[in-house]
Amino acid sequence: MPKNSVLTPSQVLETYKKKIVVAHHCQGVATQAMVSAIVEIGRLCQEAKQYKDRLSSKDKNDLWKKFEDKLPISKASITKYISIAENNVLKLKRNHKYLPPSVFTLYELSQISDTKLTKMIQSGVIHSEVGRTELLSKIKPKLLTNKSKQAANEIEVLSIRLSVDEWEQKFISIKEELLEFLDNKGIKYSYGSEIIKRQKIESSHSKNFTKYLTTQFRKFFTKRIRDYINEQGRAKHLFAGKKSLSFERKVKLVGFNMDEVDLRSCISESEIKDIVVPAGFCNEDEWNILMSKFVAEAFEKYPVPTHLMALDSDVTNVEMPALLGRKNTIRDKSKFKLLKV
Repeated sequence: MPKNSVLTPSQVLETYKKKIVVAHHCQGVATQAMVSAIVEIGRLCQEAKQYKDRLSSKDKNDLWKKFEDKLPISKASITKYISIAENNVLKLKRNHKYLPPSVFTLYELSQISDTKLTKMIQSGVIHSEVGRTELLSKIKPKLLTNKSKQAANEIEVLSIRLSVDEWEQKFISIKEELLEFLDNKGIKYSYGSEIIKRQKIESSHSKNFTKYLTTQFRKFFTKRIRDYINEQGRAKHLFAGKKSLSFERKVKLVGFNMDEVDLRSCISESEIKDIVVPAGFCNEDEWNILMSKFVAEAFEKYPVPTHLMALDSDVTNVEMPALLGRKNTIRDKSKFKLLKV
C-alpha cells in the first residue's frame, strides 16, 4: 500500500488507479491470468475504499467520486470486483485455472458459501468455460426464464419492453445499474427469451474460441516435445539397438517423467503453459508471441457474429501485442473484439 504519510490523498488514490489500470489490461488475455487480474482489481478497489473511509477530510467523498470516474471499470461494477476479491475460495490462486474469466459469473460465485463453492470446483460443476447462464441454471434456476413458476406468495409486478430497433443499445446502457439495484433490493427478476438466446450464442462462441487456443498450443508443443526427445535420444545414443520404442519409453530414457511432457490431459492453454514453461520447452516471450498468433487465428476462424451484443459483460477491444508488452500494433483492430462470457 502507498505510504500515505508522504503522499496526499489525491496522490494515494491516483497510485491505486494506475495499478488498477495495469491489472485491467490483463483482463483481455483469455487465460487464468484474467481471473487473477479480476481478483487483483477487487483487492485494490477494496484497499482504496478502506483508505478513503479512514480519511477525516471533508472532501473525501469528492475525492472518491473523481477516483471512480478515472477507473477503467464502471462505478456499478466496483462492488462486484470487491465481492470477488473478498471471497476466500475465489482469491486462492490455485483455483484460478478452474474459474471462468468473467466478472459477472465470478460475482455470482462469490455469493455461494465457501464449503459449497469448493465442492462445486472439485466436482467440475464450476470450470473455466462455465457461463453465467449455465451457472444460474444450477444455483438460481427460478431467475432464468419467464416460464418459471412464481412462489405462492409472489406476484409479477413489472415487465420491461424495449423497441426492436433499439433494445440492445438501451439494455446495455442500463443493465449493470439495473441488475445491481434489483440484487441489492432482493428483487427477483427473469431474462426474456431473446437475451437467453444470445447468452447461449456467447457461451458457444467462447467455448469454440478457448478450444481452438488449447488445440493449437497442444499441437505445437506436442511436436516440439517429441522432436526434442528424439534429438536427445539420438545425440546421446540412448535408443541404439532398441527398435520400435514407444514414446513413453523414449521419455524415460531421456530422463523425463511422462507427466512432465504429456499434454493430452490438459483442458486449457494455461495448463499447457504450466507444463512447457517450467520444463524449459518455451519461455515467456515465445509463449506471448504464440498467444498473439493463435488468438488472431481464433478470431479469423470464429468471428463474433455481427448481431451479437455482449449482454453478459462488456465488449472489449483487445490489442494483443500491447497487452503482451510489445510495441507493434495490429492494423485491423476490428478483428479483436473479445466477448467475455
